[in-house]
Amino acid sequence: MYRVLWAYLKQQYSSLTAYKSAFCMTLVNVFIRIYAYAMLWMTLYKQNASLFGNIDLNQMLLYSIFSISLSQAFTWWDGPHIYVEENIKNGRIICDLLKPMELQTQLFLRTLSSTVVNLCIFTIPSFLISTWFFKLELNVNLIGALITFVLGFLLLFSMNYILSLICFLSLDLEGYLYIFHALIAFCSGQVVPLWFYPDFLLRIINWLPFKYVFYEPLLLFIRNGNLFQTVCFQVIWIFILSLIGRFMWKCVSKKIVVQGPRLSNRRASASAARSNVDR
Repeated sequence: MYRVLWAYLKQQYSSLTAYKSAFCMTLVNVFIRIYAYAMLWMTLYKQNASLFGNIDLNQMLLYSIFSISLSQAFTWWDGPHIYVEENIKNGRIICDLLKPMELQTQLFLRTLSSTVVNLCIFTIPSFLISTWFFKLELNVNLIGALITFVLGFLLLFSMNYILSLICFLSLDLEGYLYIFHALIAFCSGQVVPLWFYPDFLLRIINWLPFKYVFYEPLLLFIRNGNLFQTVCFQVIWIFILSLIGRFMWKCVSKKIVVQGPRLSNRRASASAARSNVDR
């Protein structure tokens, strides 16, 4: 297990740093997004600070900066579901299914290695440089936030894994991705903190697992909160989604359909007959 994880770590690091220009442009993109959102919140705070409630400007900027930096590590827009979709379409998913390791374990190790590498080369440097640039005070709840960030990663992986299993049935995730990405961006508090939302929307969002990926961990990061309650809800949702994933895999594994470049029997016979005629 550890050897496989180490191999994935080296693979992910090599793929992210193989092209220096792409690596630099990704880092620049992170800083541009951080600067744009920081300017937006600073402007809004100066115009009407009452909108932010008991959150001061320093906490708001820390929330926004680390939200963008953390999203670069979680890469919720390019998770294991995208990997499964691509491999189903080109037929290479059969190689993963034949390996002496469960598909879920493979996807988890691949996702974990990608998150760790992105965390080290993108998230931590961009967050530290940005806090220095904006001269922010790091009065944060690091221990509580670290626990909830780990559980948030597991929760996000559970959702992505369910999405990857849907791909075995639909063979294409384009429509599902629009819905999923919209829910993550809107309901998780990754872009806009949930304290700006009206009450009727919060009542709906509170029944969904999305806010425990970004919003609740980030809220614990910038100030003290109810760590025990957040962890309990995260564990409950991880357990529920894991059960759903297990059930879906049992259903999907009974009938797996993949695409790929291989010709069908009829087309292969026609191609062979044509070659014989040519001879």
